[in-house]
Amino acid sequence: ALMEASSVGAVTINPSQCKVGSSVSVTVVDSDLDLNRFAVENYPTLVTLSTPTGTVSVSMTETADGSGVFTGSALTRANATATPGELGVVAGQTLTALYADLAPFEVIQVSIPVIESFVGAFTISPSPVGLSGAPRILVSDPDLNADPNSVETSIVTVDVQSVGSGGTGICDSTGACHRMFATVNLTEMGNSAQFFTGVLVTIGVPDALPMGPDLPAGAVYVMTGYEMTFTYLDQAPLESLTAQTTIVASWVGSIRLFPNPTVSGQPLMVTVTDPDLNSDPVVLLTAEVSYSVGPVDCAANPTDPDCLLKGTITVTQTAVGSDS
Repeated sequence: ALMEASSVGAVTINPSQCKVGSSVSVTVVDSDLDLNRFAVENYPTLVTLSTPTGTVSVSMTETADGSGVFTGSALTRANATATPGELGVVAGQTLTALYADLAPFEVIQVSIPVIESFVGAFTISPSPVGLSGAPRILVSDPDLNADPNSVETSIVTVDVQSVGSGGTGICDSTGACHRMFATVNLTEMGNSAQFFTGVLVTIGVPDALPMGPDLPAGAVYVMTGYEMTFTYLDQAPLESLTAQTTIVASWVGSIRLFPNPTVSGQPLMVTVTDPDLNSDPVVLLTAEVSYSVGPVDCAANPTDPDCLLKGTITVTQTAVGSDS
């Protein structure tokens, strides 16, 4: 019989640090395990993951026929809340992967440190959202700040449903339904800021569709009374966080002049109140107001030759997040 030389197995753990509550993946490379080169093979208890507070077996599956590369994963959990099948861990411990290579016989161990994780949070503003609005998403999660020397990115997904539609998306007057789903890219607000922000573009459509076939990235069609669900997948501790808001008709703005009437040479205060302008809860915003001066109502008679003095002024938000 022909005897083949055995291969020495290799084990790696990813990521290089285990955050409490995250998923840990293990890779074993060992051609000796590839008993059938024409099938994908599986070993239910090939690798053991352990900490001083718990142990789990990891089911390993070959990546492709004859590859000799096997991968698997296990979910860690804070030891006080770990359930069967989860690996209980405590920050400061060491997590060890153990693989018993049978040919040549050798027990291979690889270890990584266990570090603390932080529960993420996110907000949507404004809420509810007006038709053709631009709600801003703000995620706070120190775990996303993997590199304190660079600006990093993340994502949030958005699903639009009519209330009670059962997951069928936006439905038009003919009964046809259209799934509305988007991914919003988030960018860190500075090196090591730990806050990530991005904007979803909503495009209001009437009850009578059709809607355009193509939407720009990070945009969805919406209708008044519909509901948007935002989802952020927190990797450590592993949890899907959601927030919901509804679509409302756009707000009617107002403008106030003080003093009114005014006299020549006296400052005139212009105040605009419009929630639709409050599109960014973390930035002091501005808007443009046009004016005209004449002996007649220039707004009603814009082409009147007596309306000679025209222009625009810039109004500044009274405070971040204000509607005025």
